[in-house]
Amino acid sequence: MGATDIAVSKDGNYLAAVNDTGLYYFASNNPTPRWWYLENSAEENFMSVAISANGKYVIAGNNSQGSIYYFGSSGTRFGLQASNSFDWKSANFAGFPTADVERGTIDISDNGEYVAVGGTGEALYYFVDCSTKTGPTETWDWTSYNAGYVHSIDMSADGRYVAVGGPISLTDTYGFVAFYKDANIQPYPTSHSWEAGALRTIDEIEEVAVSDDGYAVAAVSPILLGTLYYWANAANLSGNPVPTWNSSSPYACVDTSADGDLVVAGKPVFYACGIHFWANARSLTGADLLENWQRHEGENIPDVKISEDGAIIAGAASMYVDDVEEFWAYFYTSNGISLGEYQLDSLCTRVSMSGDGGIVAVGGAVFDSLYVFSLESHPVGGEIIGLDFLQMLTPFLICSALIIAGVAATTLARRRNH
Repeated sequence: MGATDIAVSKDGNYLAAVNDTGLYYFASNNPTPRWWYLENSAEENFMSVAISANGKYVIAGNNSQGSIYYFGSSGTRFGLQASNSFDWKSANFAGFPTADVERGTIDISDNGEYVAVGGTGEALYYFVDCSTKTGPTETWDWTSYNAGYVHSIDMSADGRYVAVGGPISLTDTYGFVAFYKDANIQPYPTSHSWEAGALRTIDEIEEVAVSDDGYAVAAVSPILLGTLYYWANAANLSGNPVPTWNSSSPYACVDTSADGDLVVAGKPVFYACGIHFWANARSLTGADLLENWQRHEGENIPDVKISEDGAIIAGAASMYVDDVEEFWAYFYTSNGISLGEYQLDSLCTRVSMSGDGGIVAVGGAVFDSLYVFSLESHPVGGEIIGLDFLQMLTPFLICSALIIAGVAATTLARRRNH
């Protein structure tokens, strides 16, 4: 199967994947799905997915109607799920031209009680007490409009802090980053705490990341004059704050450790590509800061992730060797030591990992493009050490889901609206 989006539970026991046939739920050590929900009509087209820390709750973002589906008791479901088996479904999100819930535009808190949705529209939608909701048209508990279209969203583990970002318009090369604090505390916010880029000073934003304590927000822009931006003390900022530091180069993806002190970013094709890493990010200041290290210069990095403690970094990559395109998954420690690499069969654009980085999923939108890796930790000085490659990285190529579900369909990646 292919995977338009993937999500690994923080405990590493489960993962969920979506494509244009439905939603699939796996135990991380078994390539046969435990259960699956097939799209039942033209009104269902899943493009995004998120999962709670223990894997009990899963949300899938729907393109065709601009809505989300919430599935509880995920660990005890088995087999093909009925068309009405979701716990609840949201009302359709408003937006122009659409509010499609594409990948990167939904997030769920660790306990599954809070859900934030950007939906590629102009608003942030926030749901509270999600495990108690029921019905086919649940409405959000609060919403807030921004300066532009939400193409990325990230929420702290407890649901308290939310960052969103995207372009000002679908044809504009300027973008914005907005930050919300106390998102799950009444009285709920009626607007963002601050928004950078309202004066058209921020490049079009592709991805955002927020630390769990709300201290740090990182955002990246992949356009020609793009930049990595970092705001420190984010929970106490207001207005249109200037970034605390930046790295003036295009980046396609970004992630931070749980405390925001370690930052990893990947560069897109046509630029000085590769994986880039910054340490002590909370104390950095200034412009055009250089990374502590970079790897795989010249390779396109569509997605990269870092574990909560920053010990493990995983990235997907593509490159040309003698005019033949190759696809790889890379694994590193935070000090730039390689833990191994694995050649993939096709382009993978999504990476997700457990909280400790021990389970990593890599996925792409074409057939045979969903992989799960187990990184074995060895307590030698508390570090992860390099073993024989085949011993350390155990890939499970997940290719049986569509056959089991009785579906045969190709999956094509849908380009974003902008």
